[in-house]
Amino acid sequence: MTYQYRKKQLSKNEQKVYEKIFHGLENVKREIPVGVRSFSKIEKIMDAVIEDHPEIFYVSGGQVYVSALGSRIEPKYNYSKNEIDEKRWACEVQRESVLNGPVYTNPMMIALRIHNLLGVNVKYKETGKEAHSIVGPLLDMEAVCEGYAKAMKYLLDGYGIPCMVVKGTAKGSSESAFEPHGWILAYINGRWRHIDPTFDCTLSYGKQIREDYFQLTDDEIQKDHCWDRQRYPKAVRDC
Repeated sequence: MTYQYRKKQLSKNEQKVYEKIFHGLENVKREIPVGVRSFSKIEKIMDAVIEDHPEIFYVSGGQVYVSALGSRIEPKYNYSKNEIDEKRWACEVQRESVLNGPVYTNPMMIALRIHNLLGVNVKYKETGKEAHSIVGPLLDMEAVCEGYAKAMKYLLDGYGIPCMVVKGTAKGSSESAFEPHGWILAYINGRWRHIDPTFDCTLSYGKQIREDYFQLTDDEIQKDHCWDRQRYPKAVRDC
């Protein structure tokens, strides 16, 4: 089941609009009536849906129309309906193959296995067409940070482990500047922890996957990562 952190931050009325948008995108509707006459509110809710659901990889924005008669969204789909169905099915097959692998009951071991699978099988590559969506890492075996993070959330969602993609900035070395970056927060054994599969992948060599950025607290990851802490749950040390 998909963990919907962004939805939880919305009001009850906004959550109803969220559901309309989600079901419209899920069914690849050309028009989605939303009944809200605020551009900014519609955009906020649309962003929440996309952030919560990495499986909706085939949408890149859309046009909002507001009038006295109501409002609607005309989503911008990146593929035809048949192409969407094919890629969606292929991603689901990949996820099922992971879920049908070794049986672990400890969420930490599940998260570590997914972290390592991505590290071994996915190559960091900025030029891939699908590098920013789950299609890149799951089907093309290449991704940038956003693709790694979305793929990890997509797989952890399959296990029912609460997680979310964090949008922030990071730097690769003490000399480099902070640049846009994405990673995840996962709820593991009663606590939120940061996991950055991209950083560990680029630090690793061959099949020896590093775990430097696995299960970090806010204090531990803040040395080279920056994010809006008010927007995300706290990852603190154990009492």
